[in-house]
Amino acid sequence: MTAVDPVAGRSDFVSLADRLGALQLVRLGLAATGLVSAATPRGLGVPIHAVAPVTAVYLLATVAAEGYRRIRAMRGIGLATAMLLVDGIYLAVVLAPVGGPRHILITLVYIHLIAVTLLTSWRTGLKLAVWHGLLMVAGYALEVDGIAPRLLGLDVGVTAPARDVAEGAIAFWVVAICTAVFAGLSERELRRGKAELAALARMGASFESGAAAVDVGRVLLDHVVAVFGFDCAAVITTPSAGGVGLRTAPGRTRTGVRIDSIDVPVAHLEHDELVRRCWDVRAPVLARRLVTADEPVLAAALPGSSNLIVVPLIAEEPIGVLVVERGGALGAVVTRATVAGLASFAGHAALALRTASLVAEIERMARTDSLTGLANRRVFEAALNREVARAARSGAPLSLVILDVDGFKGVNDRYGHQVGDEVLRHVGRSLNSDARTTDLAARYGGEEFCVLLPACGPEEALVVAERLRADIAASGQAQPVSVTASAGVATMPINASDGATLVAAADDAMYEAKRAGRDRSCQSTRRSGIRMAV
Repeated sequence: MTAVDPVAGRSDFVSLADRLGALQLVRLGLAATGLVSAATPRGLGVPIHAVAPVTAVYLLATVAAEGYRRIRAMRGIGLATAMLLVDGIYLAVVLAPVGGPRHILITLVYIHLIAVTLLTSWRTGLKLAVWHGLLMVAGYALEVDGIAPRLLGLDVGVTAPARDVAEGAIAFWVVAICTAVFAGLSERELRRGKAELAALARMGASFESGAAAVDVGRVLLDHVVAVFGFDCAAVITTPSAGGVGLRTAPGRTRTGVRIDSIDVPVAHLEHDELVRRCWDVRAPVLARRLVTADEPVLAAALPGSSNLIVVPLIAEEPIGVLVVERGGALGAVVTRATVAGLASFAGHAALALRTASLVAEIERMARTDSLTGLANRRVFEAALNREVARAARSGAPLSLVILDVDGFKGVNDRYGHQVGDEVLRHVGRSLNSDARTTDLAARYGGEEFCVLLPACGPEEALVVAERLRADIAASGQAQPVSVTASAGVATMPINASDGATLVAAADDAMYEAKRAGRDRSCQSTRRSGIRMAV
C-alpha cells in the first residue's frame, strides 16, 4: 500500500513516515556537522560557544515539531513542512561566518537541497532553493550594513563579493533542478516496474479461472500490448498446447485490444529457425525482419513485420512463442527491461497454457473411454437423458443402435488381451469415423458399443446400423483376426417410452441378431403403445 505525500500531493513507493524520519536524520547530521566544524581550527572560524546555542535551539525546535507531528498524525504535516524553512535559517546563520558560497561547508546546503528534493518532491526542492538563495542574499545585505556581525557578536567583515553570492543562489537552483530530473527518471523507472508487476498480477488472476488455451492467449496479448505499447503481436502454440493462433488487429474494442484468430500451420511451428533458436536458448531472440523461407509460420502470422522480439513459451517443454513487433527503423534499440518484462509475461502465460492443457486432458479423460477414444458410459447416459427429453418435447424420433463384437471372448482366450484390445480400438475407430456429427458413439461396456441417433426414424436407423456393421467387418480384414459385430436397433417412441426401455429394446434386438447367426442387424419388435408424431 502506498502512502500519499501531503507535501507533493502524490503517491509514492516509500511511506510518508519513513521519508520524514530520514529527513530528521539529515537535520541531525547538519547540526552535528555545524558543531564539529566550529570545534575545528579550520571550520567555521568562530568559537563553538557561539554556535552551540543556535544549534541547541534548532534541535529543540526539530524535536518539538516531530513530537507534535507524531501526536497529531496528519494534522502535524504543516508544521513538519514549515521546519524546512527553519532548516534554511539555521544553515544561513551557522554558515554566515565562513566567508561566502565558495567555502566548502556550503556543501551542507547542497546536501539539504538534495535530501529534501528526493524525500519530498521536486516542487518542494525548487521552492527550498529559492528560500536558500533569498537567505544568502539577505545575509549578504546584513553583512554589508554591519548588522549581522553585531547580532552574532562576531568580529567578521564582508568577505564574499556580490558576484559570488549571485552565483551561489544560482547553484542552489541548478542542484535542485538536476536532483529533480534524475529523481524523476529513477521514479519513472520504478513506476514502470510497478505497473508491470501490477499488470502481471492481474494477468495471473485472469488465468486462475482455468481458462482455455485460446483465452490464455487473448489475455496475454491484451496485457502485453497494454503494458508495453506494442501495436502488433501474436501468440502461436503447438498442437499439444491447444494449437492456438492469435494476432492483434488494428483498432480497439470496448473491452480492450482487438484480437483475431489466424490460420497458421501450428504443427510446423518448430520448423521456424527463430522459434528453434529461442527454444534452444530458452530466452527471447531479436530479429530485424522475417525470412519466409526460414520462418514460414511466423511470416504467415506477421507478414511484412520488422524489428521483432520472439519470446519462447516454455512450461517444462516448449509449447509456443509470443512474437511482438516493436516497430521503428531497422535495428532500433530495445531495452533489457522490456525484454525481461516480456519474458516474465510469457513465462506466466506458458504455465497457464500448460495448466489449460492438463485441465482439457483431464476433462477429455473423464468423458472418453481410454481404450477406444469414444465417449464413455457416463457421457452416453447423460446424452441419452438429454435427447429423450428433447424428443419428448419436439415429438421427433430418437433411435439407438447397440453393437456387440461377435466371439470376443474367444479372441481374448485364443490370441490374448492385447489382440482383444486392438479389436476394440478398431471398432472404436470405425464408429468414430462413420457416425454423423449429430450422433454420439460410445463404449457401453466390455465389447458392447452404442450409437445414439437423434431425429432418426426406424428405417433410417436400420440403414445406419447396417452401414456401421458392414464397415466394421470390411476394415476388420486388416486386423490379426476377422472382426464382425451384431447390431440391434430401437426407436423412441415406437419401441420405447423412455431412455431405459429404449436401451432394453435395442439390447433385445442385438441378442436377436446374435441368435439369428451374428454379423447382422435386427430391428426391435417391441411396441410402446405411443404413436410417433408425423
